[in-house]
Amino acid sequence: MVDNDCEKIEALRLICQRFLPQYMDRFDVAITRSLGITTVVRITLTEPPVGKSKQ
Repeated sequence: MVDNDCEKIEALRLICQRFLPQYMDRFDVAITRSLGITTVVRITLTEPPVGKSKQ
């Protein structure tokens, strides 16, 4: 669990930039409103991710 607010904000910013770039103008308001009730979990991969894709 990430407890540092600055680290949580940075992680959420990266996720939002990746998946919701059109809403970045609302990011600061959303963070101010919900950071206290948002949980961020750091996951460390021990092996490279693999997956299948449908064609």
